[in-house]
Amino acid sequence: LVIRLYNNGELEVEWTAGPIPDDGYTNSRELVIRYTVNNTNIFIKNPGEFFTDSSGRRMIRRLRNKRIDWNLPINFTETENIAGNYYPVVNRIMLKNIILHKSNENPLEDEGVPLGLAIYTDRAHGGTSLHDGQIELMLHRRLVRDDGFGVSEPLMENGLDGRGLIVRGIHKIRFDELDYIELEDRRIAQLVSRPIIPLFMHAKHQPKSMQVNGWSGLNIGLPNHIHLLSLTSWPLNKVYLSNSRESNQILIRLENLQSSNSLTSIKPCTIDITYLINGIKIIGMKEMILTADQLKTTSLLHRLNWPTELPSSDNYTLYTKHKCNADNLNSNGVLLTIEPGKIVTYILDYEITK
Repeated sequence: LVIRLYNNGELEVEWTAGPIPDDGYTNSRELVIRYTVNNTNIFIKNPGEFFTDSSGRRMIRRLRNKRIDWNLPINFTETENIAGNYYPVVNRIMLKNIILHKSNENPLEDEGVPLGLAIYTDRAHGGTSLHDGQIELMLHRRLVRDDGFGVSEPLMENGLDGRGLIVRGIHKIRFDELDYIELEDRRIAQLVSRPIIPLFMHAKHQPKSMQVNGWSGLNIGLPNHIHLLSLTSWPLNKVYLSNSRESNQILIRLENLQSSNSLTSIKPCTIDITYLINGIKIIGMKEMILTADQLKTTSLLHRLNWPTELPSSDNYTLYTKHKCNADNLNSNGVLLTIEPGKIVTYILDYEITK
């Protein structure tokens, strides 16, 4: 392990694991790392609770030894007390509502500011919280026998030298007030799992002017919480359509990374995209579904209504229909509105500017 503490308070753990010995193909081993909040004055407000991400986006509440979304006829503590509590972790796992008290005599009467512990990963892991105040992530494993659950082979890749695989990764650790962790959660997760990669190449010619040392495809910067996911010409197959006219359209996808937080008033974000892109002017737009093959207005008219009965809202996130962001054109320009936590897809009409 290499542990780095940066000047800005950021804590980083770089780990290397492997090859894992198997004692002549006889013993299976799994290698995990545990992060523990170790303080006698720590009080966990919701024992057994932890959170894992869903495909790198929203966080899902987990409860130790429970399945809150279906009835599972299994006694975790007698059968799968470890494996039964493991969940996929794509880029982060988190503990919330950790309370630090001045004394441990009357913790409920001396409640402090809620804290949070978040571990951001640069690759997918299995993760859990087997004890309050602790996060466990599986780094590597070598299993010499098949478990009989469908893979039909042991998990023991030998690598080039036949000794087993060596894996490396990075964890970013944040232990801070919960409000601040949630405020920057998506931004840090993006930076860790999708880091900025600088690229360089040798210049064939000397630049005509030393003043020109950069170029951007955007005329104005997007807000920090707006992520540009896609920007491409439209339709995608127009170069193969022999009798089609030149289409001055582009496809754009934007994501609002904001989430609910007590430090900020979360409201829909409205952006003027008329001159957002360098060299063109946006003159029209229409909102599409995520796959861009159907108008959003058409999709909302043909929604399927599932006759489900939902228990307490404490265990479920209830989704409601949101207003479709139709063409929003006025004298001020082309305005695009994105709800917090949403991804929007638009086909934009444009004209070339001089």
